[in-house]
Amino acid sequence: VIQDSGLKCNSFYKGLPLAGCVLAGMLKQERMLIHQFAGIALHPVQLLMEHIRGRYIIASVCTKA
Repeated sequence: VIQDSGLKCNSFYKGLPLAGCVLAGMLKQERMLIHQFAGIALHPVQLLMEHIRGRYIIASVCTKA
């Protein structure tokens, strides 16, 4: 679907503090500094959940091809 829409997607495994981005998306808000601070504060929880699940969260970046 991504390629058919003319985008290129790079998926990689990283232990990034993504909780702030997810929070901004759930609240349908533009990501701002407060979301970055939330991501930093929630990063230990993310790391714990990744450890419990036995895998990293997948981060994907989609750009125009």
